[in-house]
Amino acid sequence: GQPPSRGDEFDSCVFANPAHAQAMDHDEESSSPGSNFHVYIGHAQAVNKYFGKEVDNWIRGKSFASDIIEVGMVIGETGHAEAYENWDDDVKEETICEMAHDLVEQMEETCWYDMYKPAYANVAANLMYGFSQGVEYEVDILECKSDNNETFYDVFGDILSDDTMSSVH
Repeated sequence: GQPPSRGDEFDSCVFANPAHAQAMDHDEESSSPGSNFHVYIGHAQAVNKYFGKEVDNWIRGKSFASDIIEVGMVIGETGHAEAYENWDDDVKEETICEMAHDLVEQMEETCWYDMYKPAYANVAANLMYGFSQGVEYEVDILECKSDNNETFYDVFGDILSDDTMSSVH
């Protein structure tokens, strides 16, 4: 059921769950939907811990492209690099690119999305560029294609900082 509301004041964005949105997206694309949802939600929550922290830092002007790239590199090196060694290059690129887009898209239902969209896009681009370095498969994030075949630059280029633009490709 719906949570109680106070007339028109009720705003569903308060209840948006980015980790759930990200996990659902990955589950739908998996070869056996439903069987690994608990893994996807756990992964999304772990990713969003770092993503959220870096978004907060970006908004406050305390974090720059190089800082976020460093965080992404550590995440890539820790617990991912070994798995990526056995993957085909096209799978590596597709996974990294999909995550760059997903990090921003998962926030669409949250409150003040339009206001914070530049922070989400900049952090996602830098985090995933760093991640690609961490798994030793460097990807030009600006050229990453989304599900509807638009590049990250096509979708977010107008809200990326100069710092990000010069750092992630």
